[in-house]
Amino acid sequence: MKNHLSRLGAAQLAGLALVTGAHATTLEAPPVIIEGERIEGVQPTLEESQQALSRTPGGVNVIDVEKGDRQQNTLSDALALQPGVMIQEFFGGNDQPRLNIRGSGIQSNPQARGIRLLRDGLPINLADGSYVIGALEPRLASHMEVYRGANAVEYGGTALGGAINLVSPTGRTDPGTALELSGGSFGQRLIEVSHGDAEGDRDYHITGTFSEADGFRRHNESRRGVVGGNLGFAHADGGETRLYFEHADLEFDIPGPLNRAQLRDDPEQVNRGVVPAPPPPQRAGSESVGPNVVRDRPWRASRFTRAAIRTTSPTEAGRAEFGLGYQHGDDTFASPTAVRASDSDDLSAQAALEITDTGTGGTLNLGVDAALGEMTREFSANEEGSVGRTFAENDLTAVNTMLYGDYRHPLSERWTLVTAAQLIHAVRDVDEAFATPGQRPRYNAGSGQYEQMQTDSTVERRQTYNGVNARLGILFEPDDHTSWFANLSQSYEPPTFLEILSPAGTDPTNSATPNIGPGVIGAAPLDAQSAITFEAGSRGQWQDLSWDIAAYYSRLDDELLTDEAFTGGFGTTSNYSDNTTREGLELGLTWRMADSLVQEGDQLRFQNAYDYSNFRFDGGKFDGNRIAGIPEHRLQAELAYEQANGFSIAPKVLWLPSDTPTDHANTIKQESYALLGLRVGYESGGLWSVYLQGENLTDRKYAASYLIRDRVPNPGPPNATPEQVTTFLPGTGRAVNAGIRLEF
Repeated sequence: MKNHLSRLGAAQLAGLALVTGAHATTLEAPPVIIEGERIEGVQPTLEESQQALSRTPGGVNVIDVEKGDRQQNTLSDALALQPGVMIQEFFGGNDQPRLNIRGSGIQSNPQARGIRLLRDGLPINLADGSYVIGALEPRLASHMEVYRGANAVEYGGTALGGAINLVSPTGRTDPGTALELSGGSFGQRLIEVSHGDAEGDRDYHITGTFSEADGFRRHNESRRGVVGGNLGFAHADGGETRLYFEHADLEFDIPGPLNRAQLRDDPEQVNRGVVPAPPPPQRAGSESVGPNVVRDRPWRASRFTRAAIRTTSPTEAGRAEFGLGYQHGDDTFASPTAVRASDSDDLSAQAALEITDTGTGGTLNLGVDAALGEMTREFSANEEGSVGRTFAENDLTAVNTMLYGDYRHPLSERWTLVTAAQLIHAVRDVDEAFATPGQRPRYNAGSGQYEQMQTDSTVERRQTYNGVNARLGILFEPDDHTSWFANLSQSYEPPTFLEILSPAGTDPTNSATPNIGPGVIGAAPLDAQSAITFEAGSRGQWQDLSWDIAAYYSRLDDELLTDEAFTGGFGTTSNYSDNTTREGLELGLTWRMADSLVQEGDQLRFQNAYDYSNFRFDGGKFDGNRIAGIPEHRLQAELAYEQANGFSIAPKVLWLPSDTPTDHANTIKQESYALLGLRVGYESGGLWSVYLQGENLTDRKYAASYLIRDRVPNPGPPNATPEQVTTFLPGTGRAVNAGIRLEF
């Protein structure tokens, strides 16, 4: 990761500091000194990340994963109040969220593509671009870097959404020992232990965390254990080598969707399959069309082990970096109709060279980013929550190679031109590995017997993708307090195996029903999704007001849309026949409203993040309709009162003021809602801290997320109505959590 250190005003850093939840103050990056030599480390500090990203001509976030006087148990906690980054609960609050930046990959159920995820600059994604969001543990990070859209070009980000990089603490940045305990509503409990130390030219840091919950809904238990750490060696020439390891083990129940009547009546319940409307005078609204969660007990269990090495060395003209990573994954996803088991091995490599022209001040970066993944994927029957007979097995190979270059040229003291280009080569190879493809079993849960699929074909497909991306950006810094930027860019996103290989084949009518498994297995011929995006915005500070604003417009070709089955099982993916568009505004504001309001040194601060998202179809069968999945308006706000002695109190709100379509035909919508929360905390000065946090204090019944489909019921049983189909995923009710953190 590059350390761009240059002339920066306090407000330019404050423009990024506002999205960390920290005070808008001047930050200086302290160098690490070993025996008189400065270490050009592979691991940037929070301040170095803020300095580097403040010179990006586009939307970025730097997030301090602050612990102590506030809850940071989930990804939703870590990414709260971040403009341009949306989190939607998906399975009732057990941290399997739908993560979205600019609508990229939002149609996947659950979220599994559209953003490049990295830890310490090396990918968490599998080689095909997919990921398991629950394996991403923010508590192992000191801070997070978000590169929205094409601003992720140098980190291999080719997707519309960009990239998120979690930066781990080291023994130099976070020395000492810390213990944190927390617990609260719905059986939530967490323990974290961390320790770091440095001596001479070596340092190390290790963190272990374990959490579990009974869950807000029935059939909603979850647990997650993660351990990770790194070991650093300083070089005599000022460079550094760092070794990383991480192991994540998670398992959770899937309570599934409800229809609107069920959501309003009892959001804690789970669906029982196709339930007909009762005769009068029984209560109406109990009819439903959807998966039988009571019988099929869907669940997911995932284990990922990762090891990596990164090294950097100064050169006469700049610096050179190299990284190598290996990741093994074992992921089993039991939907109500079938069980998908994936065993994967992925190898990634990166090399980069930074060259600085001392005469012009320009900086050239050249690099290569490559990944190779081998996976075995099996589909089996779901026999009342257990793994039944296998009906499909495929060997999957993914290759990704990206060559990139970017050049930063100062046109004058205040103007900087930034250009970038990528060459992309990707392969998605599907080979048949099932011994008897003409005799695939099909499970009938109604009779408890196996039938035979009506297909005898092998499932093989090899697809190659080649693309060229480019970006042209301009950064204008009229003074030390403000920066303005604009860029024009391309994105190119090949599909993952989750889109290519499906038990529903390429036709949603072949999908399973609540009582019988899939009738076909197929590999879809999909094109890569591409887009052209224009973005403009500003960061800065005027007196006590800091801002971060970005507006963008994207025009997409061949957008990848997944049509989810009404059973809640595996859907089908296709490229949309015409264009789609993204029009958005991302706004973050921090206003220091008052100082010394009650006592000397206290502060009253208002912070908000607002996102406007107008995503539509431009042509084709849904011409003019809104693309399902993203609220048009979304506002998060917090009013924090903080005292110099460490006490703080902050009420907050999350507000979706308008309804959001859940299907592309716009037939049924998620209703608007507002959630109120409150945080109270105290920090003793570094030795210990406590917090008490309440969410959804009014106990609002609402849909936090939903299954995204072309059209509801998609297709369902005869005479089924959209209101009968189980679509909505309830949000968590009123919850209170408390925690304590000790540092030694």
